[in-house]
Amino acid sequence: MEGGRLRQGQQPPRPHVQAVVHGRRRRGRQEEAAGAGPLPRRRLLPGVVHAFCLCLAAEAGAVVLSAGYRLAPEHRLPTAVDDGVGFLRWLSAQSTMDAAADGWLTEAADFGRVFVTGDSAGGTIAHHLAVRAGLAATKRGEDDLDLRPVTVRGYVLLMPFFGGVRRTRSEAECPVEVLLNLDLFDRFWRLSLPAGATRDHPAANPFGPDSPELGSVDFRAPVLVVVGGLDMMRDRTVDYAERLAAMGKPVELVDFAGKPHGFYLHEPGSEATGELIGLVSRFLHSCEARLLD
Repeated sequence: MEGGRLRQGQQPPRPHVQAVVHGRRRRGRQEEAAGAGPLPRRRLLPGVVHAFCLCLAAEAGAVVLSAGYRLAPEHRLPTAVDDGVGFLRWLSAQSTMDAAADGWLTEAADFGRVFVTGDSAGGTIAHHLAVRAGLAATKRGEDDLDLRPVTVRGYVLLMPFFGGVRRTRSEAECPVEVLLNLDLFDRFWRLSLPAGATRDHPAANPFGPDSPELGSVDFRAPVLVVVGGLDMMRDRTVDYAERLAAMGKPVELVDFAGKPHGFYLHEPGSEATGELIGLVSRFLHSCEARLLD
């Protein structure tokens, strides 16, 4: 997921969306009128639009949407998560629009095959969206996330940015000369968490003292968690996936040995990035295959 900054006091924007349809830009009405024909309906993949997702769109046959959210320190957490919920509700509204009224997504996408993904901070937001959806499934009320006809079939967390007061080994041993070091890690949390909160705040630590008890959360769709062997947050992310798996949640963990945080952004043409694109594409297909079992 990508962010867009607002000045203090501004109201939340209507969801800012960039779109890539099956690895290509969205066709305009003039092109369709010229005989290009309607686009095939593809799975929807809200997430980050960069070179990685452009390649993933082509590989997986997906419509990739980029959702903007407000940034800290002007808008501290959980504002970004609330904006993610707002985006999914916007998507639900789009699913009912007539294509003739510029509801182009109804022509291009299948709202019954939606996947939520994000990298780094976006991966953390994807986790919180999965939890909110799971809590809503068991506790109907004002926080209900019934988005029908939109159906989320899976979540992809690319190196999620989790935190906690207790240091993990990979955090404590992180070299100071790397770009994402412990000092910068702590600074990010000081700027983004509510004033006075520690890194055990629910927005940062999925297993903090005030966080939802994940054992009771209905993870209604599978979760793919990707981590890098050189990522400072590797141990925390591995612990997250292993604890979910121990609870019986549908989670898959893949560790890219020797790779740093966000390697797919810095090495878009590398063999490892190609492997990741194939991994995510296979995950999407496997989630859909579950529907046929």
